Amino acid sequence: MNLGDIKVNIQKFEKTKVLLKVAELSVAQIKEMKDEEIISVLTGEKGIGGVLPLSLQQALTNELLTRTIHKASKPHWTT
Repeated sequence: MNLGDIKVNIQKFEKTKVLLKVAELSVAQIKEMKDEEIISVLTGEKGIGGVLPLSLQQALTNELLTRTIHKASKPHWTT
């Protein structure tokens, strides 16, 4: 038997298109959110109607970081 004589039937798979909805939030909307809401969106506990693009993840993370720095730079924790 010659290897050229062997025929293998390979099933062709059709590509399936998956359309993902991308979540959108404005800077104003992010600033209105509580820290807990931002964290729950970043962890996936709270959906916002789509996939989080990297730019939105960065904006949410930056807002949390800015708030943390602002709180830490206060002269006393009671003010």
